[in-house]
Order: sequence, then C-alpha cells, then structure tokens
Amino acid sequence: MAAGVLSHWLLDWWSHRADMPLTPWSTQKYGLGLWNSVSATVIAELGLFFLGLAMYVSRTLAKDRAGTWLLWSFVILMLVIWIASILGPPPPNLTAIKLSGFALWLAVAWAYWIDGHRSSTT
Repeated sequence: MAAGVLSHWLLDWWSHRADMPLTPWSTQKYGLGLWNSVSATVIAELGLFFLGLAMYVSRTLAKDRAGTWLLWSFVILMLVIWIASILGPPPPNLTAIKLSGFALWLAVAWAYWIDGHRSSTT
C-alpha cells in the first residue's frame, strides 16, 4: 500500500504544478508542472502508453487469432479516444462525463477478454 501511495505521489509530482504537500501538515508544496506544457504532456503520455504496451507485448503471446485482433483493436481504440480527448471539445455537461466514466468499465472488461486470449512468456 505504501509503495502504491509513494509511486502515485511521484507520478503526480511530475505533472502537477507546485500544489502538492509532502505530508498533510506541511506548508511547502511540490510539483514540476508538466501540465503547463501541452507538448511535454503529450510526449509523456504517449511515452508511458507505448512503454506499457511494449512491456505487455514482450511478455505475452497470442494463444489464437483473437489474442492478436483483440489486443490491436483495443490499442487503436484507446489511441483514438486519447486523440479525441486532446483535439475534441470539452464535455457538454455532467451527464456526458458520468456516461463516459461509466463506459470506461467496458475497457476493463475488454482488457480481461484480451488477457484470456494471451499467455505469459515469463
């Protein structure tokens, strides 16, 4: 649990402006402000996406054709959604935000489906 909290804080430290305290009672705030630069944010997000994808692909093999098609169609969909979130307009209302957040659970189910058609190489 502590490792999860620490890693989350470190990742937030890169992206947030100096608005994060180290402890609940500290007055000094930390953050490098990656979000202040759109291009740096895009590079960082794409870099993490492709790093995670490379790690997954290098450690799994498709058991069947579905293991290949499901994975790459998911990757394409995630990239299309990410591009739309950058280039598209903001959500029109709170209901749209709620529905899109709820729809993200479909991605979890899809990822589980993909993983069922792939086997570990380690």
